[in-house]
Amino acid sequence: MTDIGAVIMLTDDEKALFKEKLTFEETLAFAHQNAKDIIACGFDLKKTFIYSDLEYVGGHMLMNIWEFSKLIPFNQVRGAFGFDVSTNIGRIMFPAVQWYVFSPDLPRSSYIF
Repeated sequence: MTDIGAVIMLTDDEKALFKEKLTFEETLAFAHQNAKDIIACGFDLKKTFIYSDLEYVGGHMLMNIWEFSKLIPFNQVRGAFGFDVSTNIGRIMFPAVQWYVFSPDLPRSSYIF
């Protein structure tokens, strides 16, 4: 068993936004399976926080994501991700969700799945 702490974001929302043939329900099911695979690697469940963006992000987390999003100019994410005028707004918002993983607000000793 590994003796390190970890925060693992399952980006099921990204899969549904960027792989348009998949539904949010399908990608959530994939995330649940991914969590089982991660657990099978031997992570200490007392030191590991695994969460699904679709299930967990809300409340104060969403407020912080919006705060991050106000600080990020579109031209920076456009260049990094290759967005153009036909990019859907879900894809455009997604980088702010990703950046939130570095926030000190994330619980470090709870387990979601």
